[in-house]
Amino acid sequence: MEPGSQAQMNPYFSAINYNLPKDTLMLMLLPDFQIARTGPNFLTGMIMDEYGVTDRLTVGVMAEGEKINGLPATYGGLRFNAYFRVFPDDHFLNFTLYGEFEDLNAAALYKMEIAGFGGEDLEGSLREAQRTPLRTFEPNH
Repeated sequence: MEPGSQAQMNPYFSAINYNLPKDTLMLMLLPDFQIARTGPNFLTGMIMDEYGVTDRLTVGVMAEGEKINGLPATYGGLRFNAYFRVFPDDHFLNFTLYGEFEDLNAAALYKMEIAGFGGEDLEGSLREAQRTPLRTFEPNH
């Protein structure tokens, strides 16, 4: 995987208003088995922690890692996000502003948006991939 290959993100529309109620904590474990295009198959996983700061603002942090057959378990990095619901009351369309900062490395293989889409297989040295930063900011509205 080349550094920066994940930097170009496609825009998308979300039909889900994702904010959590004030003082609500959500913890999720997101495991995923992936069949590699080349090389050994692998498991990826993410721990997601989100908190409702207000009824309109939710902040979160996600930590991810992977286990490739024949290699040690590997830390892939962190993602920090925030959701802000524009209108305080329910409307036909509830607009939500979203931002996500990804502080990952090139060993990060978790496919977050849709299973089957996202990062490529790890090619090359795992040690080198862990030292290669992949940082992006993903704004959506």
